[in-house]
Amino acid sequence: MNRPLPQRMYLLGCAVDGDRPVIAAARFRGELMRAAALAELSLRGLVTYRRGKAAGVPGTSVDDPFLASVLRYAPADRPRRWVSLISHDAHTAEAFVRGQLAEAGAVSVDPRNPLQGAEVLVRDREAVRGLRNEVRDAVIGGRDVAELPVDRLLTAVLAAEAEVDTVLTLSERWTHRKRLKSLAAHVEPVAPGLTIALRTANATARSYNGGWS
Repeated sequence: MNRPLPQRMYLLGCAVDGDRPVIAAARFRGELMRAAALAELSLRGLVTYRRGKAAGVPGTSVDDPFLASVLRYAPADRPRRWVSLISHDAHTAEAFVRGQLAEAGAVSVDPRNPLQGAEVLVRDREAVRGLRNEVRDAVIGGRDVAELPVDRLLTAVLAAEAEVDTVLTLSERWTHRKRLKSLAAHVEPVAPGLTIALRTANATARSYNGGWS
């Protein structure tokens, strides 16, 4: 699936095995969208990490509006800690990414239930199922980590940290905790400390509002 990491992470929240492929309610989704954006920017070489803080690379830009908004909060002349970058505007991140996917035709938003919020339907169930299976395979498939694409490893690690149960259940995360730790170590050089920062941001969100954006 050729989409930026935040959009892929959002789609992975889809309950694709039910009668209707809808996006399941999930905690920490705003923080996850921000962390995924930072991972994507790091993969593209647009963010650097030094002395415990991250900053944009001078003279660089990105076309994707959500990635650009995250990058603007990490200017080259003002490095910030990962936790700050993840938590900033996390409450608006989910809606931002959902809007991008709706505009691209990947999801449709049904606002009929004002009490429970809009229902988000995924258009291409099979594409999301294929993405989910790839990410799950990185964790439970037993393949050599070195053989797997870095972005897939990042997706798996972020999904586990953000407790995306549609990808890995709590039981699976516990069973494969050593494998997940190995994947996290493998992607650590891409964005040093990012996954730990996501864990910290999620803990803060949990204490503040239960983790719901």
